[in-house]
This record gives sequence, structure tokens and C-alpha cells, in this order.
Amino acid sequence: MDDFIGGNDRAAAKIVDRYAQRLINLARSRLTNRLRNRIDPEDIVQSAYRSFFRRAGDGDFELKRSGDLWRLLAAITVHKTLKRVEFEKAKKRDYRSEENVIAGASSNSEFPGFADFDRDPTPDEAIMVVDELAAVMKPLSERDRGIIERRLQEMTFEEIAASTEVSESTVRRVLRRIHDDLFGRLIGE
Repeated sequence: MDDFIGGNDRAAAKIVDRYAQRLINLARSRLTNRLRNRIDPEDIVQSAYRSFFRRAGDGDFELKRSGDLWRLLAAITVHKTLKRVEFEKAKKRDYRSEENVIAGASSNSEFPGFADFDRDPTPDEAIMVVDELAAVMKPLSERDRGIIERRLQEMTFEEIAASTEVSESTVRRVLRRIHDDLFGRLIGE
């Protein structure tokens, strides 16, 4: 830990290598099978590491005993997992109601809120979407832009992974990050 605070990047890599799989397993253990389809435990662990390294760099943690680092990383990971589950269970995006709504909807008249999706976007709406997408894609690496472009062409994760020579989990992680960035932009975070 002292090496990391002293600016040794290899110390950070050692911390990640030592605990990553255990933290992924911990996050996964807190998710139901249904939630695992929506939430990638690796994304949670990456977020936990970002928070940890940022705050550790600011000197916010004092680790005195053996095992304190693991306990701290585990606590951050569990907290991040529970916050993400809470987010997914929020009323408007409650994963438990998706199948019921789709299965029970024989027409849009049963669900008036869906009527807006039956029409094509107006020219102004189309321009707004294109502008927003361009703004999100501009800072992305060439690899990440390729992933999003392929997904917009409705390629599967497997097809994207094969065509970009990355793993499916990387494709999912990139798409989740871009999704979260876009969502944050839309709600003004």
C-alpha cells in the first residue's frame, strides 16, 4: 500500500491481481441469476477499484492490520453491488417486471406509455440522437468505437468479440460503460 501511495504503478497492479477474482466472486455471490444477466460483476469490481485507488491516493485509508486491505476492498465491492442492485430494482427499470409487461402486452392500448415508440422520430429528435451519439463516441478509443458501431449494427456480443479480437466480457464491459456514460449524460450527472 505504501508503494502505491508512493507512486509505484506496479504496486497497484499487484493489488488488482491479488484480489480481483475474489472480489468478482464476491460481487457475483450477491446477485441473483436474473440480475447477473443485467449486471457484470467485473464492472462492479472495476468501479470498486476506481473508488479505492482514488481515495487511497488522497490518503483516506489507514490500514493497520493484516487483512485490512481485503476487508476494505470487500466492503467497497459489496456496497457498490448493493447500490447497483438498488438501481436496477428502481421502479421504472425493475428487471422483475420486464417479462410481465412484454408477455402481457397484446397491444399498445393496454400500455399507453408505449404508444410513443410506435412512431418514427421527428427530424429534430433524430438530429439530437445523432449529436448525442457523436459526443459520446468522440473520446472513445478506436477499439471502443468499433465495438459500439458493431452493436448499433445489431451484431451479437460473440460476433463483436470475434471481429474485434477481444473477449465477450470486454465487449460487455465496454458497452456497459458507454451505456452508463450516455445514461449519465441524459439525466445530467
